[in-house]
Amino acid sequence: MELRPVKEIPKKEVSRRRKYEELVQEFLKSGQKQTEVVWEGQKPSARTVYQQLLKVCKRVEGVKVVRRGERIFLVRT
Repeated sequence: MELRPVKEIPKKEVSRRRKYEELVQEFLKSGQKQTEVVWEGQKPSARTVYQQLLKVCKRVEGVKVVRRGERIFLVRT
């Protein structure tokens, strides 16, 4: 173990939660009535994406998230 001096602490990466909030805002601006949420790779799981979007949609009026198996949709209410 060692100590290494640094000039500056790296900036914190953008949280994933912010990405979910941006995704919901993008959906609202799009004018679409419903849309499917698509992500690449294995992570995060459909369960994680659904849970995070559910948290965001509780704070945003007029949008709900629907899960059908591994597919996730944003729907205007």
